[in-house]
Amino acid sequence: MREGRAPRLKQRLLEAPFEVCAERAVLWTEAQRRTQGQPQVVRNARALEHLLTNMSIRIAPEELIVGNRTSKLRGAPLFPETKSFSIAAQLESYESRAIQPYRVGEAEKRALREILPYWQ
Repeated sequence: MREGRAPRLKQRLLEAPFEVCAERAVLWTEAQRRTQGQPQVVRNARALEHLLTNMSIRIAPEELIVGNRTSKLRGAPLFPETKSFSIAAQLESYESRAIQPYRVGEAEKRALREILPYWQ
């Protein structure tokens, strides 16, 4: 008997590692930097526009319903505008946490180190 598409998609997701994705944090920060001095509601709207216009579009093989919040299959988006101190405190320990460790690539770490001072 042939295995169905849905079980294959589920298995692929369950086997994927948890990963930190810096893309949202970087794009949001870019927009916030460009709109300094404007009302916060306008800045947030521009940041959302920038995020939705520039974020990676990932469509996995066999997916019929698509949409993503990160560039990773099983990724965690970061929100430096509200969690910058937490992100900074955990940046070097995400991978070694006892509960739900996350992979963090060097490119992600560099990007986060660059933007976190803006929020702190």
